[in-house]
Amino acid sequence: ASHHPRFPTRAQPCGTTQTELWHNRDCCHALPEPAEPPAAGASMQKDAAGAERASLVSASETSSEQAVSKSTKTALLLKWGSLAVLMVQNSSAFVVTRYTRQGKPNELYLTSVVVLMVELIKMAICLLLLLRDARGSVRELCAELQHHLWVERRTTLLLGVPALCYAMQNNLVFVAISNLSAAAAQVLYQLKTISTAFFTVLLLRRSFRAAQWVSFLLLMAGVALVQSEDGKSSSAPTGAAPWLGVSAALAAASISGFAGVFLEKMFTSGGTSLWMRNVQLGLFAIPLQCIAIAQVDGQRVMR
Repeated sequence: ASHHPRFPTRAQPCGTTQTELWHNRDCCHALPEPAEPPAAGASMQKDAAGAERASLVSASETSSEQAVSKSTKTALLLKWGSLAVLMVQNSSAFVVTRYTRQGKPNELYLTSVVVLMVELIKMAICLLLLLRDARGSVRELCAELQHHLWVERRTTLLLGVPALCYAMQNNLVFVAISNLSAAAAQVLYQLKTISTAFFTVLLLRRSFRAAQWVSFLLLMAGVALVQSEDGKSSSAPTGAAPWLGVSAALAAASISGFAGVFLEKMFTSGGTSLWMRNVQLGLFAIPLQCIAIAQVDGQRVMR
């Protein structure tokens, strides 16, 4: 009975019969071996790798925060530095210009030539800045100029409007300074704030609060007081025409407001840099100023 094929023997550990043993002869070898528990060293290595990864992420976040903080400080420095320079320039320009306009008429410099020189210097500075943005590549600079000046020629032609306005404004400012005191000319020219607000509402469809309109009215009242006191004092230049100076200052303020808002509208409608816009403006301002010199001061320039 012990050797009957239906009864297993002690040498048959897997199957219940010899037939089952024949079919399942590899069953013992197919059984999976028990998994060994993870070693303590592997667990420590895994923890160390996780800690190192966390430290790298923390260092990366810290460096990015430091970069953002540094760029923010640089932006604030440029902002307030530019504001300080602009304040000094606006407050000293009329005083210095009025001082240089004292003397005999035949010994004074030609204001039209000064405006032309300013435009030429602006053009040279903007081209140098564009060359810097092009990483010093003249070919890349020429390609960018061709794109913005010729391919986008419709935009360039539109910039002829503010270019003409700025050319007229610069010449009118010299007329105002030559016929008014420096304080009166400067205060009258600050009426460009009101003209800018008017054209902002008209062209850009923006609105101002009631307090802002009240400040504009106070500015107008202050201008009227300064002008009335300037007329009573002896600070106005001798032999000048005060009403001509007032008219020139008011016209310059109005033109400046319109040109500034028109240019802002073009800036917001495209991604062109400030330097390229100035180059586009100079393409019209320089020839227009040359025409003005030929018509007004042509003979004196030839001499």
